Amino acid sequence: MYLNYNDNELLYLLREGSKEAFLVLYNKYDILIKKISKKACPYGDKKYDLIQEGRMILFECIRTYDSYYEISFYSYFNICFNRKLKKEFSGDYYKGFISFNEALNKKANELCIDYVHIFRYFLNDDPLSKLIFEKCIIGNVSIRKLSLDTGIAYSTLYRKRIDVIRSMKKYID
Repeated sequence: MYLNYNDNELLYLLREGSKEAFLVLYNKYDILIKKISKKACPYGDKKYDLIQEGRMILFECIRTYDSYYEISFYSYFNICFNRKLKKEFSGDYYKGFISFNEALNKKANELCIDYVHIFRYFLNDDPLSKLIFEKCIIGNVSIRKLSLDTGIAYSTLYRKRIDVIRSMKKYID
């Protein structure tokens, strides 16, 4: 019945008490919730937890959205849901880099080897790799700042950092 209505009209009808408008809005955004959840976590039970979280966020967004906001309901919901995802996965996102540093320190302590000198030796051939190793990995300088300081494109530095970390992981394992 309300399939041709936009989100603001559906929200207005929902506040007037229309259950059909709620079902149309719920079904419309449930597809988006499932799509985003599957992309964030394709396997396992965490996907279903994210779907439940997304539905709760949808109910909260329906309750708190005001038509005087300068953004659409879709954008409002998308921002709220993506913030929740980033909050949930913030530890997982940086976990690879943290575990790499932890593995480096653990391996160095086990074998009593100073990996920093070994990696400097291996990276001597490529000055860009050495720069990224010295500044970003050892010095904890962000790639964005290094890009601004050196004038090298951000994308070039980002790809090179990934290559350096991969090559370093080969030596650790």
